[in-house]
Amino acid sequence: MKNKEFIITYVTPIPLMKRIFGVALMFLGMTFAFMDNMLVGLLIVIYGCFFHKSQGFQINKKLKKYRLVFLILDTHFGSWKPYDNFAYISVFKTRKGGGFDPTEVLQSTSVEFIDVNLFKENNQNETFYTTDDKEEAFEVAQHLKKVFEIDILDATERERKWI
Repeated sequence: MKNKEFIITYVTPIPLMKRIFGVALMFLGMTFAFMDNMLVGLLIVIYGCFFHKSQGFQINKKLKKYRLVFLILDTHFGSWKPYDNFAYISVFKTRKGGGFDPTEVLQSTSVEFIDVNLFKENNQNETFYTTDDKEEAFEVAQHLKKVFEIDILDATERERKWI
C-alpha cells in the first residue's frame, strides 16, 4: 500500500471552460477515429488531453521527499527528491508569456503571475507553485512554512518583508 495519507498535493486548477473544450475534443477525436480515420482521431484525442494538463507539487512528509509534478488527466509525472536544506520561501510577482501554448485559445504578450519558490542554502530555487491569485499563493506558502518550518519572504511589492 502506498503512503497516500502522508502526501500533500497542490496543483493549479484548470478552468471549467478549458476542461469542457478538452472533453469535447476527446469525444470528437474518438468519434472521428471510429468513423473515419484512426490516426487523425487519435491525434485529436491527444490534443484534447492536453487541455487537462496542470502542474504543481507533492510532498511526502513520512519519507521527507518532494516532487514537482506535471499532470495530464489527473496522472502525476515527476521524480521524488529528498528535502533537507530549504532556507526560505519566496512569494513574488513575475511576468510570463510570449511563448506559444497550443492549448491557450487567447494569447497575450505577457501576463502577471505570482510564483511560490523555495530557496536552498546555496541560493538555488525551485518554483513550487504558480498562480494569478495573491491570496492563493500566500495560502500555499503558509502551508509550506508549516511543513518545512522556514520563513516566508514577501517579494510581491517593491518593499520586501519577512513573514
